[in-house]
Amino acid sequence: MQLRRGDGEVFVLPVINISAGGAFIRFERGVGIAGLAVGDQVDVFLDLGSSFTLDLPAQVLRIDVQGGDGRVAGIGLRWTSNDPTVHGRLDQALKRLAVG
Repeated sequence: MQLRRGDGEVFVLPVINISAGGAFIRFERGVGIAGLAVGDQVDVFLDLGSSFTLDLPAQVLRIDVQGGDGRVAGIGLRWTSNDPTVHGRLDQALKRLAVG
C-alpha cells in the first residue's frame, strides 16, 4: 500500500488489516513518517494486480509508534470518501482479497 501525504511524500507500507471502514498499516523497521498526526488527511493507493487499482482518501485515526503489549506499531486509517463508486470499488477489492 502506498500512503501519500498532502505534501506529496509517498511511503510504501504493508497492510495488516483492511475493511470497508478503513485500514491498519504496519510501520516497517527504520521507516518513520515525521510530521504525520492524528486527524491528518492522506491518500492511499492499492495495486491488487490484474489492472485493478484503487485510490482512497483517508484520515489518520491512530498512530502507534512503539507497538508492544500485543500491538503492532503502525497507523490506523478511516476512509473518508462519500462517493458510492469508490465504495463499490473498495467492496470489489475486499472480495478479491478474501478470495486471493
